[in-house]
Amino acid sequence: MSEMVDVCIFHRDGVCLLHVPADGSGQNLDSNLISGFLSAISRFGEEVVEAKVRRIEFEGKTVVYEYVGDAIFAVRTAGEYQAEAERLLVELVSALGEEIREKLKGWRGDVAEFEPLKFKVFEIISRKRGAGGVTEKFRKVSEKLSELRDIPGVKAVALISNRGFMIASTLPPDFDERVISAIAPSIMRMGMEGLKDMKLGRPRNVFIEGDEGVLVLTDVGGRAVLLVIAKPDANLGYIFLEMDNAAKNLEKMLGGE
Repeated sequence: MSEMVDVCIFHRDGVCLLHVPADGSGQNLDSNLISGFLSAISRFGEEVVEAKVRRIEFEGKTVVYEYVGDAIFAVRTAGEYQAEAERLLVELVSALGEEIREKLKGWRGDVAEFEPLKFKVFEIISRKRGAGGVTEKFRKVSEKLSELRDIPGVKAVALISNRGFMIASTLPPDFDERVISAIAPSIMRMGMEGLKDMKLGRPRNVFIEGDEGVLVLTDVGGRAVLLVIAKPDANLGYIFLEMDNAAKNLEKMLGGE
């Protein structure tokens, strides 16, 4: 199972409900996976037989997938590991299929509703691997984010890969995960480019103040971005300090040197 690449759950209309990289880093999924996968799926038309594993080959990888009501469960892996991917897919559908169906009843488009399922997917992957490393890593990351969330004045915390995928978060329901996942790495990149042009090195923190709160971003070893949203009257000095400490710990958890 060490060559398992990604687990994704899509809505039939093309929305990615949940993406779980098998190593927990959030960096394995290339930018064309979702669009390429959905384009390939669409060629099969709407007449599909449920409960049957299907397969697509592209970008040097194999995607096995299954329709479950309005959802599509998919696992992408190296071609020689297709049999293992199919077994993982069957277990994922068995464990999460009904829960996904229920969540999609009356669903209004907020993918954050599916975020809690990441932990269940990690558990299943870990069992198939015969090890609990991935689950333990995700648990530690979530605990570190919760510690930041408990700081007075902090409204939300998230860890986002540099490629724009949410690794873990404590976002309230009214926050749009897709927007935050897309914007945070972009802001950090602009900050890095600006400081580089001015020969000021790498940014430790990027800080943006708004009328109703503040946004603070911290680089996590060049692999991810740690985001904190706080109230206007929050103690920013303390938040900066705790974010710097958390970033160092998170870098180790994500496998940085």
